[in-house]
Amino acid sequence: MNDISTPSPDGRHQLILKFEGEIRFGPNYYTVHLDGVLLEDVIAGDEARWLSNDLVAIQEWMTTAEHFGPNTCLLLLDVTKRALYRTSVLHKGFVGGFKLNANKVHYQRIRFGWSGRKEVEEVVLDLDDVQDWKPMA
Repeated sequence: MNDISTPSPDGRHQLILKFEGEIRFGPNYYTVHLDGVLLEDVIAGDEARWLSNDLVAIQEWMTTAEHFGPNTCLLLLDVTKRALYRTSVLHKGFVGGFKLNANKVHYQRIRFGWSGRKEVEEVVLDLDDVQDWKPMA
């Protein structure tokens, strides 16, 4: 399996998702490296996007145990502040479709119902309202 390498739009930073494993009959998961530094205890799906020169959105996995998941959240990395922020965990679903518009992060919370029907919730996170950034380890 391949790693996923993505430079920031200005080319000053590098995000690398290094292949770690695969859920049986499911998607791959990765460790996260920012500018060559491993982010401890962070496992990601393959959805990651630079939203600006210094802000990255990542689909973080809370578990790789197939019978417990998928449990994911939006992980934001602010490269300038060297800080991270996690949204609440979506149980039995995936987050994705990350976009930035006027200092607001738009994303989707996607679940599949018992009948296999896809349920999509559109979410907007105003970055001005985010107060509990944590230092990157």
